[in-house]
This record gives sequence, C-alpha cells and structure tokens, in this order.
Amino acid sequence: GLGLLIALVSMLPNASYLQLTPEGFTMRSLYRSHFFRWKDVTAFAVGRVVSNKMVMFNFAPTYQGPSKFRSFNASLTGYEAGLPDSYGMSHEALADLLNQYKTASRDS
Repeated sequence: GLGLLIALVSMLPNASYLQLTPEGFTMRSLYRSHFFRWKDVTAFAVGRVVSNKMVMFNFAPTYQGPSKFRSFNASLTGYEAGLPDSYGMSHEALADLLNQYKTASRDS
C-alpha cells in the first residue's frame, strides 16, 4: 500500500527531476530538492546498493553541508551519496554527463 502511494506521488508533475546548471545540480525526489555545487563533489561513478545500480558520488573535503549518514553510506557502498534515479538514461551515461558538467564548471 505505502509503496503504491509513493509510486503514484513520484509520477506527479515536478515530483522528481535532475536539473544541471553551470553552478551545480539540483536533484528532486518526492518534492524534496537538494542543490549541490560542482565543487562540492569529487566525481560521479556507478555503484551498487545491494542489487540496484545507482549514480553515486563523494563530497569534496571542503563541503560544509550536513554529514548525517555520509560515513555510514560510504562504509556500505564506498560512496557518501547517490542520485535516486537515472532520469531515463543509463547509469553510465548519466555519470559521464555529470562528470562532463563538473569538468566544464569554473568552480570544479
């Protein structure tokens, strides 16, 4: 029941998206948005959580954002954070695109 409700909500307009800008990226899931500057992350890669592939990343040492769960996530997956979706792309293509944006940014 709860899984069906979450699935239905996630299909509503603007419930989930990934927005890339020269300054950074915003990921939105279930109407909650998180913005990260390109300089806040080291690089993007494809990792796994159990059997699920995800685009994952680690934070730069200078990142001042919340640290809750970062070390726990890293101990389980090798990465501190991940994107909740691949947004219609293969995980590898999305990681490559994000790395290209990061490289092209002035603040990377």
